[in-house]
Amino acid sequence: MTKSFKFLMFFVLAALLVVGSVTANNNDDVTLEYVMAVGDYYDYDYDYVNNILNSYVSSEELPVVFYVAQSAKVEPEEIAKMRSDKNSWMDIASSYSLSPKVFYVMMAGKIKNAEFQATFEKYHSVLASQWDKIELTDKEIVNLVNLRFIYKKQGYNPFEVMSMQSYGKSYVTIYHSIGELKEELLDREMAAKGK
Repeated sequence: MTKSFKFLMFFVLAALLVVGSVTANNNDDVTLEYVMAVGDYYDYDYDYVNNILNSYVSSEELPVVFYVAQSAKVEPEEIAKMRSDKNSWMDIASSYSLSPKVFYVMMAGKIKNAEFQATFEKYHSVLASQWDKIELTDKEIVNLVNLRFIYKKQGYNPFEVMSMQSYGKSYVTIYHSIGELKEELLDREMAAKGK
């Protein structure tokens, strides 16, 4: 190998390491933002929420832990431990006498996201008095709770949240993207007022 080729390879590898490091740091910042938002929304401090993330569940399950805990009137760590023991979200909810009704999100309009359509069809195909018999998958519960959390915490259109999810974005990324969009809009409004 020539010296210039070795130098080029070294340069390419160094660049890839830097890009990978920046991406990891950006992802860490986005996750940090999400953890802080969950804590803020459910009124728990960052260290407590972060401990649950690091010890028990994925970042997308964090809102579910806190939502189920709030609904069951127990500490989130209790719910997180049950989840880390491989219990389904339905089993966890049922153990606290929480029915699928607690996960329902009231929506007015046409749902275009196929995943959410199928979930809402489970609710809409039976009378509300029969919702106790609905079986939701873990993914459906994660979807419904994150939808509720993001649109309420960010004050954002739930149909847009579902749309972003249909493109394969994680809820952590969706939360961050909405925050950036709102910040851009605010900057534009401030600039327009300043002119």
